[in-house]
Amino acid sequence: MILGINQTKSAGKNAFVITEDGFPVYKAESPWTPIHKLSLSITDEAGQPLYNTSYSFYENFTEELIPFKYLFTGSQKFDQFSVTDTDGKTIGSFYIEKNGLWDSKVCIKYNDKLLIGYRVGTGFDENVTFYNGDTVVGQLTKSNAMVADNKDNYMLHFLDEYVELKPLLAFFAIYYDFVYHNNTGEAVVGYKVSYKKSLHKNVDKYDMDFIRNNFGENAVQDMNNFFKDSVKKSSSLNLKLFWTIFGIGVGLAAFMAFVIIFVFNR
Repeated sequence: MILGINQTKSAGKNAFVITEDGFPVYKAESPWTPIHKLSLSITDEAGQPLYNTSYSFYENFTEELIPFKYLFTGSQKFDQFSVTDTDGKTIGSFYIEKNGLWDSKVCIKYNDKLLIGYRVGTGFDENVTFYNGDTVVGQLTKSNAMVADNKDNYMLHFLDEYVELKPLLAFFAIYYDFVYHNNTGEAVVGYKVSYKKSLHKNVDKYDMDFIRNNFGENAVQDMNNFFKDSVKKSSSLNLKLFWTIFGIGVGLAAFMAFVIIFVFNR
């Protein structure tokens, strides 16, 4: 199972289209304003509701009230969102769990099962490797090499045995973007580049070969092409002009660093 997640709107509201084999299968939205109801939603391609989130201020407030509580209790949950179906029935939840200063994980709970994801920055990519017990079953990938107009793009790879969870897993990607990359209240036109490397306890949980081993070498190239095409579609700004300005900026920074080093070593 391979899904592509493209953010199509990043001002006034956050809107997303989820595709499979290039065809739209879901649409989703998350709040954008600083004061909001903390409600996320996902529909099928025709706009028929599938899932919503329910956020309990009381539950989250009482759990997060004591800073660093996990240092004493061993566990503390953050950003807990219940997932409800069209009948209002709770079928699962998304949340962040911390177990130590350098030990945190993202969690997908559904019925009596739990998938645990470990977030790792690998440079221009950001990855969440998902485990069912000790087995790697999926990966969410975000490209930070280039983001246009605050519109984030993701790819989700999961083993086929989890295909029945496809809408729930797609919905998690929207939750993940809301928690980590929401850019609340920002209206940006232009490109951003971010390079981040993770240094924490769970960095070894990242399986760099999961996609290649389970979906083939072509899947890696397909993902790279997906991110490149997504950026081109996300903004009307001249990408060539951006890289020219970016290159000049890097060159000037390198030159200034050389001058400073030369002066201080005379």
